[in-house]
Amino acid sequence: MLTIASSDGMATGLIIGAIVFGLVVLGLMIWLVYGTLYKVLAAVPPQFRQMSPGHVFLCLIPLFGIVWLFFVVSRTSNSLLATFQAQGRMDVGDCGRSIGLAWAILVCCGIIPFLGGLASLAGLVCMIIYLVKVNGLRHQIAPGYPA
Repeated sequence: MLTIASSDGMATGLIIGAIVFGLVVLGLMIWLVYGTLYKVLAAVPPQFRQMSPGHVFLCLIPLFGIVWLFFVVSRTSNSLLATFQAQGRMDVGDCGRSIGLAWAILVCCGIIPFLGGLASLAGLVCMIIYLVKVNGLRHQIAPGYPA
């Protein structure tokens, strides 16, 4: 009887530990993804921003956030593009807009039975590529330009 009680306590502890670990990982991922997008928009000079950096976090609203992701991706990329065009740079392509929209579409496809898992995995890949792209472009914005 003592063995059963201690194993139940250990199982409960493992479950609680797994939940806490999952929440920490989820929080870090949210911070990484949306924090990166926030920093990118914050680095864009205000006259070229198509949305406020804080509006990125509206993606955290359930269901609404899925639709809002399309706006965030599009406006972030367009803000970067406007910034680089003002600097006379035409070598930046679409500033990740296409891969970002693919990410948003795959997020929507994640709810499709059977294909959802594959779509979610592909969406994760697209998300990583998009975040690396826009974060790299953030570092290329000329400091203080235009004034």
